[in-house]
Amino acid sequence: MFKPALTCVSAAVALSAFADAARAGESPIPFFDVFYSAYYLQSSAQPPGPETYHRVSFRVFDQPGFLTSATVSLPSPSETSYSLEPNGDASVFGYFGSPPFATLEEAVAAFPLGQYNYAVTLASSGAILNGLLNSSPALPEPSAVPAFDAPTVDLLLSSPSPSADLPLAFNTFATSEPGNTAVTFVTLYRQPSGEVDFDTFFPGSESSVSIPANTLLPDTWYAATLFFSARVEQPTTFFLGATSIVARDNVTTFVFTTGAAPAQCLADVASDSSDVARNPNGSVGPED
Repeated sequence: MFKPALTCVSAAVALSAFADAARAGESPIPFFDVFYSAYYLQSSAQPPGPETYHRVSFRVFDQPGFLTSATVSLPSPSETSYSLEPNGDASVFGYFGSPPFATLEEAVAAFPLGQYNYAVTLASSGAILNGLLNSSPALPEPSAVPAFDAPTVDLLLSSPSPSADLPLAFNTFATSEPGNTAVTFVTLYRQPSGEVDFDTFFPGSESSVSIPANTLLPDTWYAATLFFSARVEQPTTFFLGATSIVARDNVTTFVFTTGAAPAQCLADVASDSSDVARNPNGSVGPED
């Protein structure tokens, strides 16, 4: 439920802290959002099959150390609220992801369209501020499911060498009304740890990206993931002008493994041997 209770003193302190951050040229809370996402798997040149599951997620972004807690509350008359917790992304203060749902209809039934309240606690004063995000009356829709093209699939299935550039090509998409932004994200997650070794984004009208040589590790499984994000992005008066985002994402993952590291030449081996001799622990690498 909406919690407007702030004393005049704590409100003044809270707004002063936001104003200081804004004067520093940075928005203290640039975004708060809700995503209704459908997930797909691709394993061949054929387009992905039916979605494997749906998930609803919420996030609040902040400057490091600006917030100490954040929650999101479901639209009235529900009394349900969820804590937004760190998820390993340095730019995200807090995240909540729902359990998986079989269909979008089930996801919307559990997390209905309407007005969500985000409540954040400031580290500097302990004051609580609220922001409202309205996901009704309708969600935007991506016009397509992401899919890597046939030459890209052939390349990924060949265990590409990490010492060479890795070009990826895929389809494009647009957003339906009421969406005003279509963004494609390309992320490569190391498996099974989930560490991100490559991440970029660009307009949904673009259809290719190249991963620079030596970005990925050799002999490593990766999940190459395409996000087609159809969004309603709106500036708000909450948190001194934070942008709210209501989005429908289609997400496709292709799992592949990189090839072995290239063999060292004799000169490299000799150089490494001398390095070992200089280092009692025998380690060779950039950290030495």
